[in-house]
Amino acid sequence: MVYINRYKVIEKIEEGNYATVYKVKDKELELILKTARENNPEFNEIIRREFQILSQFRHPNIVQVYEYDLTDEGRAFFTLDYIRGLPITQSFNKFSEEFVEALIQAINALSAFHNKGLVHSDLKPEHIIYDAKNKKAVLIDFGFASVSSHQIKASGTLGYIAPEILKGIGSDQRSDLYSLGVIIYEILTGDKPLLPYSPIKDVPEVLNKTIERLLSEEPNLRPTAPELYETFLSLSKKKIEALPYTVYPPPTVFVELPEIVDKLTRLKGEAVVVFGELGAGKTRLLKELKYRFLFKNCDVLLFFAGQGEYFYNTLCDFIGFKEMDFTNKEDKFQIYMEITERLIEFAKDQNVVILVDDIDNLTDYELGLFRYIVHSIDNTMITVIGTSKIEPRIRELNLFELHLRQFTKEETKVLIERTYSEIYILGGDGLDKFAEWLHSFTGGNPLFIVETLKNLYEQGILKFKDNKWQVDVNLLKGFKLPEGIEEIISNRIKGLNDEELRVLKVLCIAGQPISLSILNKIFPEFGNISIEILRLLGLVKEEKICEQKAFLPSSQTVKIIVEKDIIKDELYKFSSELIRAIEDSHLNDNLYPLLGRLYENAGDKDNAYKYLLLSAENFERINDYISAIKYYKDSLKYCLNIEPKRYSEILLKLGDLNLRLNDNKQAIEYYEKLIKDSEGLKIE
Repeated sequence: MVYINRYKVIEKIEEGNYATVYKVKDKELELILKTARENNPEFNEIIRREFQILSQFRHPNIVQVYEYDLTDEGRAFFTLDYIRGLPITQSFNKFSEEFVEALIQAINALSAFHNKGLVHSDLKPEHIIYDAKNKKAVLIDFGFASVSSHQIKASGTLGYIAPEILKGIGSDQRSDLYSLGVIIYEILTGDKPLLPYSPIKDVPEVLNKTIERLLSEEPNLRPTAPELYETFLSLSKKKIEALPYTVYPPPTVFVELPEIVDKLTRLKGEAVVVFGELGAGKTRLLKELKYRFLFKNCDVLLFFAGQGEYFYNTLCDFIGFKEMDFTNKEDKFQIYMEITERLIEFAKDQNVVILVDDIDNLTDYELGLFRYIVHSIDNTMITVIGTSKIEPRIRELNLFELHLRQFTKEETKVLIERTYSEIYILGGDGLDKFAEWLHSFTGGNPLFIVETLKNLYEQGILKFKDNKWQVDVNLLKGFKLPEGIEEIISNRIKGLNDEELRVLKVLCIAGQPISLSILNKIFPEFGNISIEILRLLGLVKEEKICEQKAFLPSSQTVKIIVEKDIIKDELYKFSSELIRAIEDSHLNDNLYPLLGRLYENAGDKDNAYKYLLLSAENFERINDYISAIKYYKDSLKYCLNIEPKRYSEILLKLGDLNLRLNDNKQAIEYYEKLIKDSEGLKIE
């Protein structure tokens, strides 16, 4: 007899990517036990996260969870109700009264989930179990699968994942409703839907129209949950009370600047840099381009510079160049050449698109590789697009330039119309006047427009009522105009509770993506919930680092505002907690520079010196001499007191590295300092 802790295993039900599911018994009570497939930090965190979120609910249509613990092997697990039933697609195959009532229950469950500000984002038929005996639908799986941030293969058949998630724009409540639309279509036809939508035979016309709207690529065209209630209640003979539903402001849509997008989507064998100021929409543009290139059957890499991963590592992973050995290369140009040759070979029979956001955040070494690639792709099937603020070193790349501009009044109106479908303007002259006010107030800056709309929602001027978005322009007269985006974000941060603010401060101190597993070591009780709230408020964003979920402040503006209020004791405390969590996890050399900085914050000079030196040696190993010099210089201030015998060695190293960079003046200064500080030392 096999046991997991005190639970007797009856049978294995499923083994997935990260979890194994068993039917178990606790005395006479039958339960489901879901455990991490192996003792893997990422798998354990997914299990913990799912349990923490599900434990908030006591709802008849959401599975009830009970105990969370670790197995003897260190695998996280939790127990939950055993639901006797089948996936909803196996329970129904045509329109019926019972089918309608089951869907109302599923919508009820989603509504409760959404009212907490949460999004499932991976809804599938097997996640909705229907118990035919008790006529009860139950949502059972909330693992929140993520889509890789680097590469997604597109297909012509619609899957369950909403298009905006594939684009990397993110998910909201409407993403789950899209998935529900696919499930409903599959139940009624036995097939996945294809575009354009074909009406289903033998179902009410109102249901056909609803399904077509649910499957809209544009989220704003999809019905809301209250609208779905109305539709399905009208199809039901029973009187069922709908659950109150909170509709949160949706992410704004992508507004295309034709002179930019048309040019970029026609590129082949070319490189372009797109310049734009803060908030101009550079990141959103690249996410949209990634999606469009994928649907042209291109292989696409989207890289975010300055967020904890190195461009050369990510690029080598993308093209399958795993065997690159930096140690036996004479100089960085040999490395650049080998990577570029492999990239060109990789693109020999396929169109490849490399999108790099914020190339101004690349290190000089990474920018050197970027430069080498973009000037080597003529007559190839490789397209490279970078975005940047206007900086001299980026303009020196001598690439074709495009410039993002601010939105016009008409484009501001389009953004409002497409984000808030059929928005109703109360007490004013209609949408034109509201768009004119918003454009005048924000100057057409896309980020400022987005933040202002969020601020209007927070102040009750923009609201969802009677199944439509409304703006009461009369309230605009008393609306205190924030001085800028900084004040809007500042006010949002002031509304955080203590737990949410602590999580945000830790992320700002880190200044680079921190994995969910590390965050949960620091905040085991509330980390997952706080992250969801911060993401809903637009204060943090999610990335994928080493195939793990990771989070960082959503913008430099958020980071600057939060750091102003971090006192010395908090800097010490949170830095120390980050250090413990990082060192207790799988440590890779990408984190050495961060650990060096955190140990400096914590006043631990010995370990600060250790990690600064390790950082310098790693950068020197890959011939990134500029970064190596920086970290060798930083380590010097500790060297005399900690490891005086190496002081001369580091001075000599700094002289040699500057000499390699042809900075003879700086090299001589280090050699002279070496001679002065090492009298009698013989240098071979």
